[in-house]
Amino acid sequence: MTTHKAILIDAKARTFSIVEVGDCLDIQKKIGCGCFTIATQLPRNDVIYVDDEGMLTLDDESVFFEFEGAHQPFVGNGLVMGGDDEGETQDVKITLLEIQNKVKFLTLAQVRTQSRQEDFA
Repeated sequence: MTTHKAILIDAKARTFSIVEVGDCLDIQKKIGCGCFTIATQLPRNDVIYVDDEGMLTLDDESVFFEFEGAHQPFVGNGLVMGGDDEGETQDVKITLLEIQNKVKFLTLAQVRTQSRQEDFA
């Protein structure tokens, strides 16, 4: 099985790490979900995968990450992977430091407060 370098955003531990990722089952395992989706497209064909059902399992312990420029905070972990113009998986191109500088971790309470503030803006 071919593997590719990716960056794991661990929202609960609030850490970032470079990981090797193989097939779709490996993506699910790294994120910690049964179903994943592309949350946002990054420059140079990188993408962030997240749990597609994360919003369905919210509780007071839920953790989020916000990526600078993305449309919303994302529940749980994220996996940043690279691709080419044909959609084939490649090594991630964005650096670990770039990811660290663009991610902010949030609790459910912080997301709710932020949402309320945006409603009144």
